[in-house]
Amino acid sequence: MAQADQIRTLSKFNITETGDAYAIHIEDDAGDVIEFQATPEQVDLIADALDELLYADDALEVEDEDDED
Repeated sequence: MAQADQIRTLSKFNITETGDAYAIHIEDDAGDVIEFQATPEQVDLIADALDELLYADDALEVEDEDDED
C-alpha cells in the first residue's frame, strides 16, 4: 500500500460503464489522474458507503434543527 504523505483535493471524477465493469477516473486539483477498474459489486459498495455518510450528515442536521425548537 502506498504511503499517503498528504491528502489531495478532489477536482473531478467520472465513472463509465465498460461492458461488465466500470472505469473510475479521478483527478486532483494538480491535474494528476488515477484510473481504476471496478466491478459492479465494488461500485455498489462505494455508493452504499457514500449514502451512509450522507444519511448520517442529514440525520445530524435534523437533530440540530430539533434542538433549536
